[in-house]
Amino acid sequence: MKGRLCVDIGNTTIKIGFFISDELRTASLKTDLKSGREDIKSALQELIKNEPTEGAIISSVVTELTEAIVDAIEEFTGLRPILLDYRTDTGLRINLNKPETLGPDRIANAVAAYELYRENVLVVDFGTATTTTVVTEEAELIGGHIMPGVETMLKSLSERTSRLPGLEPERPSLPLGRDTKSSIMSGVIYGTAGAVRRLRDEVEREIGSCSVVITGGMAWVVRDFLDFPYTLVPMLTLKGLNKILDRSIS
Repeated sequence: MKGRLCVDIGNTTIKIGFFISDELRTASLKTDLKSGREDIKSALQELIKNEPTEGAIISSVVTELTEAIVDAIEEFTGLRPILLDYRTDTGLRINLNKPETLGPDRIANAVAAYELYRENVLVVDFGTATTTTVVTEEAELIGGHIMPGVETMLKSLSERTSRLPGLEPERPSLPLGRDTKSSIMSGVIYGTAGAVRRLRDEVEREIGSCSVVITGGMAWVVRDFLDFPYTLVPMLTLKGLNKILDRSIS
């Protein structure tokens, strides 16, 4: 059995997945423009070891790192990875005004979520940015939304004001803040949950009822404050990349 290598280069984290049989081996690295190549090679050694690899694919939103990581993968596996973009055969039709601006991570998320339901689906990725991506039951990616993520909001409040403290994300204990820290946390977390609810409602007004899939590093802090049904799928981007790679290999 040969494995498949999937790499998601995000603004904050590089996630690596090695799919072999029914097993998914994963590693995460901090996105670092200075040491990306060597870190990737070390992670590949740990994940792949001596397993044969039949394909590799990359989703990257950090163009400065892409080529170095492509070279590291090619050097380690002997394979030139697919660079996912809007032109890649994914099984979805992308119906956007400027499809070339669509983040490849959102494409991979959409593929994985659509495979789960084969119906209207809204994907919410709670990362550096909180993004949504909408796929119709006809397998058409028709748009979405981008807003600041939880950590981005917290960092912005600290850096752009003189008295508000820097805070790490946590679940607020009450909706109404009773001091500065709890007011910030309630505002950011309940505000994010409320914004996503409104976006979901607007999507359903346009295309009808849809399933919701959530993922991303900040999903854990927001999920309990969402007041509508959803499915949490960890590593959704890696799973979508593997689905796309499957089409290429098949």
